[in-house]
Amino acid sequence: MVSEVYEALIDAGASEAKAKAAAEAIPVSEQLTTKTDLAEVKADLKAEIGEVRTQVVALEAKVWKAGVAIAALAVLLNKFLDWLIR
Repeated sequence: MVSEVYEALIDAGASEAKAKAAAEAIPVSEQLTTKTDLAEVKADLKAEIGEVRTQVVALEAKVWKAGVAIAALAVLLNKFLDWLIR
């Protein structure tokens, strides 16, 4: 509860119940997100996105290499089957 707000409302003539409810509805400054907090989160997200992009590029390279290997095996298997049939 923000005691300054509570006291100001009481001084202004509000009932204790209403003053307390209003003062408790106001978030304490420690509960608020600041611009600095948001900037830190943004920087963290950018760094994590960069890491994910790097991982995706690495996975794409592995998939491409696997595709090339499969294609090469398919050619070799086809040649082997042609040889067997002759």
